[in-house]
Amino acid sequence: MERSVLEATKLFRKMIAFGCKPNVISCATLINGLCLAGNTNLALKVFKEMVNGNAAFGAMCKPNIVIYGTIINGLCKDGFVDKAKELFFGMKDSGINPNVVTYCSLINGLCKNGFVDEAKKLLLEMKSRNINPDVVVYNSLIHGLCCVGNWNEAKNLFVEMLDQGVVPTVVTFNVLIDELCKKRRIDEANVLLEMMMQRSLNPNTITYTMLLDGFCLVGRIKDARKLFVSMTNKGCKPDVYSYNILINGYCKKGNMEEAMSLYSELVSKGIRPTIVTYNTLLSGLFQASKTGDAQKLFDEMKVNKVVPNSWTLVF
Repeated sequence: MERSVLEATKLFRKMIAFGCKPNVISCATLINGLCLAGNTNLALKVFKEMVNGNAAFGAMCKPNIVIYGTIINGLCKDGFVDKAKELFFGMKDSGINPNVVTYCSLINGLCKNGFVDEAKKLLLEMKSRNINPDVVVYNSLIHGLCCVGNWNEAKNLFVEMLDQGVVPTVVTFNVLIDELCKKRRIDEANVLLEMMMQRSLNPNTITYTMLLDGFCLVGRIKDARKLFVSMTNKGCKPDVYSYNILINGYCKKGNMEEAMSLYSELVSKGIRPTIVTYNTLLSGLFQASKTGDAQKLFDEMKVNKVVPNSWTLVF
């Protein structure tokens, strides 16, 4: 894709060199391609040429909301939030009103970079302009609030989106469940799991893995195992992270028989163990004084071409 975009950029330059003035469609197409390829700096340069002109032309054409939205989104994804803000306010100064997509891009970028208070102000601005926030806006803000530890406000925003008729997605529930599990409020997280299923939303592997971790964090290994079985019965396939969490839970409880059984199960299912899998098991085996089993597992790790790290060498 990057090669195609570079060729398109060369063609764009040739078009200008031959005296053919680009229009808003040709500029928008190139800018979109550059942003998709992660080359937002070049996209911004083309944008500035559109507005200010270059050696061949004066101002080429006036950017529209689509072009502004594309660059703002690209800048936010690449972490250039300050530039995105500058462009956003410049857009408003030029008489172009932001739409839900533009607000969404900037709110998401602000939240991911920790500027949650600024994102909240934009939400209020949206509402004051009668622009209804969509699920992506709510998801971004809920995630941002959880990241800064503001659970109550995140919960209130979730209630608000339900009251406004905005349908939550799996992502919405995953963000909330993850935060509750980190806070060891596993029963509340489980209530959200039930709510998901009542709404005919199928929890994914990420959902179950977070809940498995939550149960293990509070030492409820039996509940974690029940959830693991329920997960597989519902057709949701555990991945290596799911297995690692449950293996770690059993190792902490000193139940190496169950931990090794899970290891055998994941191998039999064609799931490749990671260094985390082996380090967890090796630690558990040594603590259980099963040195011989630990040596066998270490040899197996080498056969499977999993490279030891500094933690492995501690054992």
